[in-house]
Order: sequence, then structure tokens, then C-alpha cells
Amino acid sequence: MSAKVLIIGFDAVEATLVDRWADEGLLPTFASLRERAAQVEMDNDVERMPDTIWIEIGTGRRASKLGWYWRPEQAHAGEAEIRANEPEDFDLTAFWTLASDAGKRVAVLDAPAAAPAELNGVLIRDWGIHSPGFGIGSWPPELLDELRARHGDYPLPHSWEPDGPKPIGCDAPEGSREALLDFPSVLAEAIDRKTAAITDLLDREEWDLFVAAFAEGHCAGHQLWHFLDESSPWHDPDAPETLRNGMRDTYVRLDAALARVLEHAGEDTTVMVVLSHGMGPSQGGFQLLPELMVRLGYSSAPAAARSIRARLPRPVRQAIKAVVPARLKDPLKDKLGTSSHPFALTQTKAACVRCGVNGAIRVNLKGRDPNGSVEPGAEYDAICDDLVQALGELRDKETGKPVVEEAFRTDRAYGADGHPNLPDVIIRFRRDLPVWSVTSDRVGTVSEPPRNREFPRSGDHTANSRAWLFGPRVENAGTQRANLLDIAPTALELLGVPVPETLDGTVLPLVRPSLV
Repeated sequence: MSAKVLIIGFDAVEATLVDRWADEGLLPTFASLRERAAQVEMDNDVERMPDTIWIEIGTGRRASKLGWYWRPEQAHAGEAEIRANEPEDFDLTAFWTLASDAGKRVAVLDAPAAAPAELNGVLIRDWGIHSPGFGIGSWPPELLDELRARHGDYPLPHSWEPDGPKPIGCDAPEGSREALLDFPSVLAEAIDRKTAAITDLLDREEWDLFVAAFAEGHCAGHQLWHFLDESSPWHDPDAPETLRNGMRDTYVRLDAALARVLEHAGEDTTVMVVLSHGMGPSQGGFQLLPELMVRLGYSSAPAAARSIRARLPRPVRQAIKAVVPARLKDPLKDKLGTSSHPFALTQTKAACVRCGVNGAIRVNLKGRDPNGSVEPGAEYDAICDDLVQALGELRDKETGKPVVEEAFRTDRAYGADGHPNLPDVIIRFRRDLPVWSVTSDRVGTVSEPPRNREFPRSGDHTANSRAWLFGPRVENAGTQRANLLDIAPTALELLGVPVPETLDGTVLPLVRPSLV
């Protein structure tokens, strides 16, 4: 048994590391792909909105149009509180759903951000991924219990039930050497269970389309980067070998897993192997924005509170935070300009929101936000332009170098296609030095480390995306360049399913027309 079209994704596996270790002979399967398959370097929107990658892979549509920018929780136009995304908030129709609707037999296993769907086939979602999308589940519903009975629970703490605690993904370890000692072995077990589940489903019938993804490279990159990267400020040269080689060994095991999956592909199968995006050092910057927004005067804090807060050293603020009774914390945060729900307060002019490794700011805009305090037009333009300028003035406290690579307005970047959910300003901090302590004449000095027990990542995303394709209709014309949005229409073309005009991608030109 096999599939006519087999798509295997590797979530956040860094292409440059694949090349390095393939050249060293450690990744023979990926090395073989570089020789036998068409290689496509893929453009994407990761530099602007890092958490949109799998939405765009699955739907073939720009996330900026759909209104998705940060999976864990984000702003939704017309709502005052930041909240988690739900499937009904967006049109997340994926190419596998279009194939299913066209009568194709489809199997999908752990494609990140996959929405619930009743397919002509099977769907396992959020069983073993880096960060849960909409809760673990399956179609048909009993399939999940069957998978667990055959292969066990996924060993990393990713899965969550809809009524359970807030998902934390593989950020569960607090980041210390001791907390991560067993992490590489757990990753290895996770890869083995995922491989067994994939080959189990793949062997069950002749699928038209089979889509599956490995998440373990994503988890390894976030948690183990500093053991690999000697330039990391958290590098631990005395760590055990299992940690120092943790990322390399994870990639080696993923290479072996890919080999096992490909052994189950038929000779006439068209295969697409996708590295969604990459991984590099986590340099920070985003963690400074809450305090910066207070200093710039756009938060809910009155002038007196801003003045007092600016004079308090960070350790003092942390100590005060630790002793404040729980019932008083939210009112105090509102007064100090660091509210959990800043857009519920009419005092707020603008506040930061999360956007992956980048910083982002949303204006509390009248007509869009229920408690909006900023008038559209001249006032809105003035605030956005002021934020771009003020952020561009920030300098590293030690070196004096600018820390912002780019700060831009999304209305100008995305134009009429930009969804009202989007932040109004996005900030790309430089990635070649740690952005922990910044200064300017306007804000003074603001310092905050990006990595702590609550957010222990030492690695974060790069925009390196790549795909390899081979099969009866694929022309191996060397390395080409395309866009990640092209994956969905290309899969549909290979299946003989009409490509909707609403998709933003196009069929890769290396796919030969069907003779049928």
C-alpha cells in the first residue's frame, strides 16, 4: 500500500544544518534527496509573521488575508480581549479538504494547525506536534484511541484537551541543564512513535494523498540550540555529550525516519519533502516591548505611574510583583500599563502583542476595537509613524548599535489585503546580537532577558524553507525558487483536482502536465 502523492513535512528543521550534516555523511537520506530530487528554495512571510507558516502551507492562502498571525493567542477585530484562535475564526480550508471533497482518499497525520474536518479518509491532529492548534482529535473520532492503543501516547507534553490547561508545547522544561537531560531521548522516542504511526496509516490502503509532519526538530531547536551554538550566550560547553549533540542526533534520527517512510512509498508515488522554516539563535527584543510601550506613553498607565515605574530597577519591580496578592495583580497591572487585556481599557492608545520572534503593536482603534481610543486617519497615522520612528532610535546599551532591523506599518506592507486582526506595526529585531538591554533619549534604558523559566527557548525561527520533489511528473531541473504558498496548488495539480482561483500560490513549473 502507498499513496499517489506523499507529502512529508519537517517542522522548523534548519536547511543549513541539513546541508552541513548531509555533507558530513550523517544524513544519507537527505543527501540522496539533494541528488535525486528537484530542490526548491521557498520564499515565505516568516520574517514578518513567523507563526503563519503552516497555515499558508495548508491553505495556499496568505495568512495576512485570513487574519492569522499568532497561534497561541492574538487580537480579533471587534473583540476587546486577546484570546486563542478557534477554527471558526478563519477559513482554514486546506488542500487535503479540497482533495477529499473531490472524492480523493486522503490521510493526514499531525499537519500543524490542521483544523477539524470530516474527510474522505482519516485525520489525526495535534497528537504529536510542537504546539497544539485546536486540540487533539481525529476523524473518524475512534481513530485517535486506536492510534494510542497501537503506538502509545506521544511522549512530549504537546497534546491538550479542549477543557484542559493552557497548552505549553515543548516549552514545559524550564530550560536548565538538569531539566533537559532526558530531552534528547524523549525526542528520539517521539520520532520512533511518529514513524510507526505514519507507516501504519500509509500501509492501510492505496491513498490518493498522504500528508504527515514530524515536529521533533522544532522542539529540539527551541530547547537545545545553545548546546550546539558556541556563540550562544547560554552555551554550556561542559554539558553532557547527549545535550551537546542533541540537535545533531535528532536530525540523524529524523533522517532515518524519512528513509523508513520512503521505503513504504510505491515506485509511482510523487513525493514532496518539506522543511517548513528553520531555526537559529533566539536573540530577543520582543520581551522589551511591554516596558517600552509604557515609557512611550501609549499604555494605560497615567504619567505619574510611568514616571515612578521608569525609576524602579527591574529587580525591584520583580520583587514587588512577587509579593502583590493575586486579587490585586490585575488592577495593578492596569494602572501600571501592563494589562493582560489592554484593549479592554479606553486609556490604552496602543499595546504590544505577540508575533513570534518579532515584536508587534496594535493601536486601540475606534471603529475596529470595542473600546477604541484612537481616531482613524490623522491620529492613527501619527501614532503608527511615531512608533516606527521611536523603535528605530533604539540602540544596544553596550555597543550603541541599532537593534531594530525593520519596523513597518502593516497597512502599508499588506495594503487592502491586510486583515483587521493584524497588528498595526511589526518590529524585526536584529538577529546577529542579543537584544536584551536598549536605550534611547526618549525611553532611557530598558533591560529584560528574553530567556527565563517561563519562556526557556534558546533557539527561534529563521525564514529558510525548502522542498524536494520527485516522481513520475516531476522534472528534476536543479535548484529552483518558488513560494511556500505554491505547495497547496501543486499538490492539487498532482492529484488532478482543480486549483481554486482563491489560492494565492501557483503550481510549481517543474510539474509536468498530466497526460490524462
